[in-house]
Amino acid sequence: NFYLVIFSLISIIFGFFIFRYISYLKGEILKESDFLQVCIMKEEIPSHTLISEEMIMLIEMPRRYLLNNAVLDKNLVLGSITKYPLYEGEQILSSKISKNTEDLMSLPENIPADKRVITLPLDSQSMIPPTIKPGDKVDVIANFHVDIDTYENTLSNTRLIAPARTVLSVKSGFLTDNELREKKGEKEGSLDLDFLDANISNSERWITLLVQSEEVIEIARAMANGRLFFSLCPSNNDESEFYGN
Repeated sequence: NFYLVIFSLISIIFGFFIFRYISYLKGEILKESDFLQVCIMKEEIPSHTLISEEMIMLIEMPRRYLLNNAVLDKNLVLGSITKYPLYEGEQILSSKISKNTEDLMSLPENIPADKRVITLPLDSQSMIPPTIKPGDKVDVIANFHVDIDTYENTLSNTRLIAPARTVLSVKSGFLTDNELREKKGEKEGSLDLDFLDANISNSERWITLLVQSEEVIEIARAMANGRLFFSLCPSNNDESEFYGN
């Protein structure tokens, strides 16, 4: 009987430790299966780059492997500017990106050699949706009032002049024609802004785009001799590359 009691006690103690060990393993397995989606880079990009949809992807990763400040929501990444170079497969950290697109617009050295930053007016007929935001891509469409080369009226002089260009900012509150005159203390009509359409010179919203250098002339012609329209592109538009193609 004595040995039976001893054996029973040992079995109970042994069983208790086995139970604790199995519980521990279950906890570790549950931790390993606690996956979260995290934003990572699909390609290497330099600093001061506007992040667009095709540069990033979401992957599932165990929580234990997430870095501090890793971004889980891709909407917080899209339209941001990189503060530092980011590499393929790297988790995107909030400390390495900035939502301040002024960083790209205000520093000429950050603009690629074959690109230009331009700001264009928006009005109620621009066809741009109110949800437009930095990082989106838009087509720029020109409707010319007259043919630029022959000055003959045309019915078909509407064309796409800048496809899938990256939006850097959409802002309101620019000074109007009259406010500019008052600010400079000049008489009415002294500023040579009369060539602009009334809706342009008094626009309340403005969109800043990153375009190809050769597109600037066509856009300027459309502003002086017609009007511009915009259409929002799909986020995975194949036309776009780094800095909006």
